[in-house]
Amino acid sequence: MAATKKMFPVGTSASLGGYISPGGELLMAVNLTQEEVDEWNGVKPKPKKKAAPKVNENSTKLEMEAAGRKAGIELDRRKSKKSLWTQLKKVMK
Repeated sequence: MAATKKMFPVGTSASLGGYISPGGELLMAVNLTQEEVDEWNGVKPKPKKKAAPKVNENSTKLEMEAAGRKAGIELDRRKSKKSLWTQLKKVMK
């Protein structure tokens, strides 16, 4: 039998160890997953961050520029790829 919010007092929250009353008393000891706890408590999952693109000397100037911005520097794409890569390597160490 699955637990529903109608079974508990208003303000009941879920934790990994079970359902907790608004006063902090354990109402029902149940092992819950983090997803079940988040759904019960109304927590929205955070969007996954995109992995930072791996940049190397064969990357495009646009990729190098984006990686430089993430590292906190501004690269001038009018320069050669070799020059951009040299600047980027110094920052990425």
